[in-house]
Amino acid sequence: MKNRKIFSAVLFCLLSAASLVFFSEASETADMKNRMTDLRKNIDYLTSRHFDTAEYLKRFGAIEKEIAEYENAASGGEAGEPAADNSSLKKVIDVSAEMLDREVAEKIASVKRLETLYLVMLAFGATTGVAFAFYIVVMYNKRK
Repeated sequence: MKNRKIFSAVLFCLLSAASLVFFSEASETADMKNRMTDLRKNIDYLTSRHFDTAEYLKRFGAIEKEIAEYENAASGGEAGEPAADNSSLKKVIDVSAEMLDREVAEKIASVKRLETLYLVMLAFGATTGVAFAFYIVVMYNKRK
């Protein structure tokens, strides 16, 4: 009876540890997918602002392929193959995604600054036009 309780406790600990490992891999994959979704939204924002995003889309596709390889390797790959250690592949994916995310964020910041500059120039031009029109009307009335 005592051995049975010990066996049950050991089995429970092993299953708990296995489930934690499984759920941590699932959460890592979910985190990567959320990050890629955010990155895709940022690239789409640049595209909507008529920015050339061909290079970013190409790199984004390569990272998505690496994520698919990571998921395939994590699940065991082909039938009968053991699951591989994916820490180096995950690091490569994280670094690639981080670099792309940083570059896209810099471009978004540049686009927003340019939009602000455009609005300031537009306001200044409109103000100058109104001021010239006002000046012309005042001078015309003085000559009468």
